[in-house]
Amino acid sequence: MIRGVEQEAGRHNHNVLIYGTHGKESSGRYLRTLSSKVDGLIIMARSVDEESLWSLERQGVPFVLLGHSNGQLQCSTISVDNEAGAYKAAAHLLGHGHQRIAIITGPENSPDNKGRLQGYKKALIDAGISLPQNWVVPGNFEYEGGQLAIHKLLESKSGPMAILAANDEMAIGAIDAAQKKSLRVPEDLAVIGFDDIQMSALTHPSLTTVRQPMQLLGEAAVTLLFNRLQNSNGLPHHEVMDTKLVVRQSCGCPVPSTSNN
Repeated sequence: MIRGVEQEAGRHNHNVLIYGTHGKESSGRYLRTLSSKVDGLIIMARSVDEESLWSLERQGVPFVLLGHSNGQLQCSTISVDNEAGAYKAAAHLLGHGHQRIAIITGPENSPDNKGRLQGYKKALIDAGISLPQNWVVPGNFEYEGGQLAIHKLLESKSGPMAILAANDEMAIGAIDAAQKKSLRVPEDLAVIGFDDIQMSALTHPSLTTVRQPMQLLGEAAVTLLFNRLQNSNGLPHHEVMDTKLVVRQSCGCPVPSTSNN
């Protein structure tokens, strides 16, 4: 995503300054620090201090929200359709006979996580499947979170047949933990992730996942920002990008010969 931002900004003869929040609840401080030093901002954070965004708007600082909705703010936004991506993944598992499908969620304050959880729930509801509370296991978008989730899920006698993890790192952690407990993936437990990070194709078995167009998101965010810079009075634009289900081995389905593995 950052590569996409840098390349597109370079086409406009602009440099990119990157500040990392590392998931901390401190986005407001970063925004105040940066607002007087840059021509515009692309904001991608797990949670965003809305008062700081209102302050940017009052100051006339152009900004684009990446991965967030805009609420009452008159700003442009760019995101992926997390709900549709998770729905597609859960429906894929349902279509191959899985009925007990658990989800390992991400942090509660993550907009990505909220959309993915909603898509999972909707797929099960549409299939007429009740959702036991113990099928929804909180995670943290990290490898260790997937491992811990497996231990919790296997405490139940009616454990899941399949798992949708809200990101690939947790999915990989879940696969490793399941295999250490002598469970075969996908024969005993099917797993699908979300993101399609590079490691997903290298795991054993390779990970079926929902691909986000990461670099395109970064490029599109820059395009939206420069539209605001060139026309500050123009209407904000809201763009939602599609995801793609990438079928590999961890879901137990035949791998298409033309898939990008």
